[in-house]
Amino acid sequence: MANTATLKPLKPQIPLPAAADKSTSTPTAFAMLSHRGHLRQSNQDACAALPEHGAFVVCDGMGGAAGGEVASHLATEAFLDSLSHARRVPAKAGAPSQTASLSEVGNPESSPNHPHTRLQQAVCAANHAVFQRAQKSRSLRGMGTTLVALLLDDTAGTLWRVHVGDSRCYLFRRGVLQLLSRHH
Repeated sequence: MANTATLKPLKPQIPLPAAADKSTSTPTAFAMLSHRGHLRQSNQDACAALPEHGAFVVCDGMGGAAGGEVASHLATEAFLDSLSHARRVPAKAGAPSQTASLSEVGNPESSPNHPHTRLQQAVCAANHAVFQRAQKSRSLRGMGTTLVALLLDDTAGTLWRVHVGDSRCYLFRRGVLQLLSRHH
């Protein structure tokens, strides 16, 4: 995976489902589908979701590199595993968390609960998993994958996007596709 990641907050234009516990609300519907395309003999894509955490991820193994399919599946698993184990501890309104450092008080994005931080950690976990597996097997050396993911922060009504590599993220609204990402 590339060394850079782009994190962008996106405001959804549809009402979010009401839930008693906002930290575990689930989108009402989602679907995922992957296709190998017309040029490849195998499908190196992996897609997965943790709707209870508002997390959705798609990885596309690098076709020219060894183990692209392995890399994409490892990355999706590690990415979602990181998000599922990240603790979202609600903070009191207007007060920094008890574990916040002085820099976190002025910068909420550095808080461990902030979606930006959680996504950054999940991307690093995915990268680490792919790199470690590649180091253990000669046949997988050089394997890689792209990653595109969304994280719904329903407490703020914000949808966060992260992407690494040249996979694209689109918004489909009212019959129109809008490209949201730029290739790294």
